[in-house]
Amino acid sequence: MNSYKFDWKSMLTGTIDLEAEDGTSAEEKLMTMTLKELLDKSKYVSDDKGREIRFVDTNDSFIDSMEEKEWNELKHIL
Repeated sequence: MNSYKFDWKSMLTGTIDLEAEDGTSAEEKLMTMTLKELLDKSKYVSDDKGREIRFVDTNDSFIDSMEEKEWNELKHIL
């Protein structure tokens, strides 16, 4: 079995309800949350473009790193 390392990108947007004494405190809470906390506590959606492959590395390949176009051309043989 071969190993494939994907560098991917997906745009997310979300909404979150936070309790705070004022707007400044609410914003500070939002900006200091970890990504995991933000995802756990938010309602979110991905954009309509879906997931995008940025780069692919394969352990058994003669090519070090491929961009999405190269990957699409060669993935059937790798």
